[in-house]
Amino acid sequence: MAELPVSTRDLVRWGETLAAVARTGLAFTKNLYEQERYEEILKVAGDVRAAAAAALANDGQPVASSDADDLVSEWMEDVRQGVAGYVTPKVAIGAIVGNNEGQILLVQRADSGAWLYPTGWADVGYSPAEVAVKEVLEETGIDVEPVRLVMVLDGLRLGFTQVPLYSLVFHMRPVGGTLKAHPLECSNVGWFSENSLPSPLANAGVWSEHAFAAIRGDSVEVLFDWPRWPIWRRGETEDASLVEAGSAAAERLGTLARMQANTVLVDRVSKMTEDLAEAVARLMPQLSSTSASPRRTDLEEIVASPSSMLLVARLAPSDKVVGMTTLVVYRIPSGLHAVIEDVVVDESARGHGVGAALVSEAVSLAREWGAVHVNLTSRSSREAANRLYARAGFQRRETNVYRLNLS
Repeated sequence: MAELPVSTRDLVRWGETLAAVARTGLAFTKNLYEQERYEEILKVAGDVRAAAAAALANDGQPVASSDADDLVSEWMEDVRQGVAGYVTPKVAIGAIVGNNEGQILLVQRADSGAWLYPTGWADVGYSPAEVAVKEVLEETGIDVEPVRLVMVLDGLRLGFTQVPLYSLVFHMRPVGGTLKAHPLECSNVGWFSENSLPSPLANAGVWSEHAFAAIRGDSVEVLFDWPRWPIWRRGETEDASLVEAGSAAAERLGTLARMQANTVLVDRVSKMTEDLAEAVARLMPQLSSTSASPRRTDLEEIVASPSSMLLVARLAPSDKVVGMTTLVVYRIPSGLHAVIEDVVVDESARGHGVGAALVSEAVSLAREWGAVHVNLTSRSSREAANRLYARAGFQRRETNVYRLNLS
């Protein structure tokens, strides 16, 4: 199977990883030859990051630095000897604060204008929970106490940061204070219900459903980034040893990277099986009572097509497929476009974040392909689905949709 095209996110991750390996090597080696080799690797990393910065700038995204030489100089200045020089991701601390009305506390970042839960860098001398309490008070004026850890996220992997960063997010409850935005870091602050979230909302498809589940008091596990396979290339690969093994684990490892939302695993289907065909036949009537279930040959054609990606979701540890969607990517003169179609979640699995996981994975794939935007449609009667799409950052368009029946 063909691998996915290299994305800007790939370039950022590869460049930062090479730079970290080289700087860590420089911190520990005493060998002149090795020092020269690490410095060469650092220059390669600078070229990779500069290419990523140029692509981000072309997309209108903010970029700290786009010159390879400047990046290398900055990295070299940060090299320290020994353990102090071992390069690790930075740590950010976030807080999901919910009130008795089921609303979430959000701040509008002064630098980007995007809305997000309170978050900030981890400070030396503070525990993670103490940082969360401090950040909420500083950014919103609200006193809080921690309830539990609810998310551990890789910011570089999810694409909401250009530096290696792990984010620890706590569920907090308010205990006092007066709502007041930080005069420098925040331009606004407020409480919002799940059905009236502000816009633009940063990376809502990743965290919003999980956050409101925690606020409601639902039993939620810690949300974290599921291990990828392969680690260094987000694409479909055929590993002969895995194929020969014939195990369920091998089949699952041979597909695209996983995403976990609570206990949701999302895979791109690389080979149609009888079990998958039966799962699609079971889910289709729950999507539309008038659409006929596709034939096995139809599904095989979808899976084989380079422009269509069939995604299925399972609730671990079960192997039962409980949701699906299809992402279609196509090129026209105005650019590369993507459409999400046929999002459906089995009735038995609703309320577990399956829909959010499917949509988030489809959006990530569209971004990796380089699509300029992602479209989807939903009937107004599907209220839960429309709330999901709004939380994921989709905006309703004022346009006319036409259909011509050909049969």
